[in-house]
Amino acid sequence: MATVTFSSTFSKVDGLDSQIVNFIRKLQQHPEDPGLNLKKPKGAKDRNVRTARINKQYRAVLFDLSGSAGRHFVLVDILNHDDAYAKAERLRLETNPVNGVAVLREEATVEPEVEESLTKAQAAAARARQQVSQQVSQQATQQTRQQAEVEVSAEPVTEAESADRAESTDDNHTVVPEATATVSPVPAVPVAPVRTPKEVLAASGISVDDIRDRLGIPARAVDIALEVPDVELVDATLTAHHVGERDRDILLAVFAEYSLDEILDEFQLGAAQPVTDATVDAAAPPASEQNSTDSLISSLEHPAARSRFVTVTEGTSDARLLEIIDQISFNDWRIFLHESQQPLVDAQFSGAGRVLGGAGTGKTVVAVYRANNLATSWGKNPELNSDSPRVLLTTYTRALADSLKSLMNLLNPSYPEATAIGAPGMWIAGIDSVIHTVLDRAQSSEIRAAVTSGLGLDALPNDLAGLDGRSENRLWKESVDLAQTTLSPEKANPEFLSQEYSTVILGNAITEQNAYLRTKRRGRGTSLNRTERKDVWKIIEIFHRKCLGTGRLTWPALAIIAAEILTERIAHHGGRSLFDHVVIDEAQDFHAAHWRFLRAAVAPGRNDIFLAEDPHQRIYGQHLVLSHYGIATKGRASRRLTRNYRTTAETLRYALDILNGAEWKDAEDSTDKTSGTRSLRHGPDPLIVPVTTEAEQVDAVIAQIAAWKKEVAERAAENASGEGGADTDAVSAIHVGVLTRSKNQVRSLTTMLSAAGLDVTDSRQATVAAKHEIAVMTMHSAKGLEFTHVILLGADAATMPQQFRMRGLAEAEKEDILQRERALLYVAASRARDALMVTVLGEPSELLPTSGIND
Repeated sequence: MATVTFSSTFSKVDGLDSQIVNFIRKLQQHPEDPGLNLKKPKGAKDRNVRTARINKQYRAVLFDLSGSAGRHFVLVDILNHDDAYAKAERLRLETNPVNGVAVLREEATVEPEVEESLTKAQAAAARARQQVSQQVSQQATQQTRQQAEVEVSAEPVTEAESADRAESTDDNHTVVPEATATVSPVPAVPVAPVRTPKEVLAASGISVDDIRDRLGIPARAVDIALEVPDVELVDATLTAHHVGERDRDILLAVFAEYSLDEILDEFQLGAAQPVTDATVDAAAPPASEQNSTDSLISSLEHPAARSRFVTVTEGTSDARLLEIIDQISFNDWRIFLHESQQPLVDAQFSGAGRVLGGAGTGKTVVAVYRANNLATSWGKNPELNSDSPRVLLTTYTRALADSLKSLMNLLNPSYPEATAIGAPGMWIAGIDSVIHTVLDRAQSSEIRAAVTSGLGLDALPNDLAGLDGRSENRLWKESVDLAQTTLSPEKANPEFLSQEYSTVILGNAITEQNAYLRTKRRGRGTSLNRTERKDVWKIIEIFHRKCLGTGRLTWPALAIIAAEILTERIAHHGGRSLFDHVVIDEAQDFHAAHWRFLRAAVAPGRNDIFLAEDPHQRIYGQHLVLSHYGIATKGRASRRLTRNYRTTAETLRYALDILNGAEWKDAEDSTDKTSGTRSLRHGPDPLIVPVTTEAEQVDAVIAQIAAWKKEVAERAAENASGEGGADTDAVSAIHVGVLTRSKNQVRSLTTMLSAAGLDVTDSRQATVAAKHEIAVMTMHSAKGLEFTHVILLGADAATMPQQFRMRGLAEAEKEDILQRERALLYVAASRARDALMVTVLGEPSELLPTSGIND
């Protein structure tokens, strides 16, 4: 039976599902069938390339490899008859001599329309370079003139000159001695310098030989890149010349100033030694044709080739085959897994593992892929059965959990979904939903015992539901009033007390005052002496009684009760842990009680917990150190991702600038920095739009959305004309996220945009929002989502940070809130894939990068 492998370049043709499946089955079972009509194009660059008949109109482009173990077909695409032959003539399937990975390369001339567009862009780059040169020259001249003037004015004044001045001064005016003059540098003109690829390469320490011999890039691709006049045009130029995606990515990494070692690691090229010229000489004949083909087939199975090639395993059903075809054809950028991330997906940890990285670096994708691997035993047990591992994939909110489920369905539509919590298979839910389910299914005797052991209470609440934020705040205020303590206002503040309760009391399993007086208050910036701790405990006791009176507890308290139930079942009733593996996304937002629950839900052991975190996206709760809860991820158990796959370099730079001015700690209490985070894609600079009224702000939003839609539609039309009539609707998809700080703004703006005739929704669900051109939601709700374009509405001093939240707080708590606001703005800005716009109503927020604010 022949083997069939799909290239990531494959795209199906609508309406041909059954014919494609029949074609593949024929390739697998009857590759000699004359009905396949396998033909080698006359001008083929590769002796193995073929086209094959799908029907009268369409042909497949593929490679026919006959190895010692049998026949192997690599399916590249399905195209119209003539286009298929033209495409096949240009293709070569090779093994990269550096790392042994299969690579698909295409040699083609640039289309006239694309050539014209590139020429215009290159001319614009040349003009920009000249402009910067002139500006630098003008600045130098101006500064020289200023220096000369200062030197003259600073010369010593002689006695005669002093007398002259005195005489020329009116008797009614006092002469003020002149201050010593100093030179002030002339502000730089805010125009980014244009750099050529040759200049970037010269400064990088990477040589052309390194690119060719150690990174495995063909000389032709290197030459094309180095002739581009502006480094930001390299991507478009390489794409126009049909340079393969992998080669293009490696070259872009070079020009994004990655070090050679970083590139070798990022693309799994290893610490390869330079190869000889004979190794990369395409004309050098192989030892034997058979061995050459076997080597090529083997290179398709290399781990680093998984993101580019997918092999159909024997026994794959027709339904699963169609799922694979859909997944490859609509290779959704939301579930793209880069080869550098594959080791994290496949890693075997002795205990917990962790991935860190900024927004858009692929942490969530890694978590989803890893959860799928755990649930299917790395593909060995793909169907749900009694032996399926019990896996929890969880995150902070319900909306984020919906997004995870959507991604999992894209990755594996038939993933083994558990029928109930703790049953074999994968359970996907927000962490508080998981906790509520545990409580809902617990016996009343279990709950009573857990409330006593976990909270030190004898009574039960009427309803095991969580207090909303407003109600909890009110109960803290009432408790403070009743306690009549001598605490200062900032320590009797509901925000301070809520965090003390969640992090110190519940996080350390404290149920009585003496234990509280002795415990270390790790991570709490505001100190409390012994008397103050007694006052806080008094308030907490009253708070507990008030909670019982309302029939509800805080969400962290519910998590502690659930943790106690699970611990008790294992310790005294012969039970086993709820899950075999837990995968956590957005781990930086989890509070102490969440970690106590998760530690109770999964037994310590191999691959027990895997978490994805970004300290810069902590918009809820406090910074915590996981080792305090029995979860250790130091050393080789942690891996950092630095390449941003979502945003452009311009938007990324702006978003990262928002983070300046604060120290960010990760789950191991190490300082987390954004240095090294890069994007290989380029686009427009973020638009900062000052407005004076809310009406003007709405008009600006509507106008910008219209401009973006026009721009995307024009680009889609160009693509369609250059590709023989591509699907304009598919190409021109635009998904704008309009993000606000408050819920009230969401409602009013949605109404106004809808009245303007726009396709808009205010749903927070990822699947619903994705069906509309425009989604309006709060910045908090946008966490975990991605949009082609983003508008941040009203990033002004009156809105961010929210001043009312900081009233009456001590400095440590104010700083923590300010850091979370900064993180929120960073999260919102980093949702944009292609372009970002920020409106400012009145005075700009102190959190905005000052360099990006228009005068």
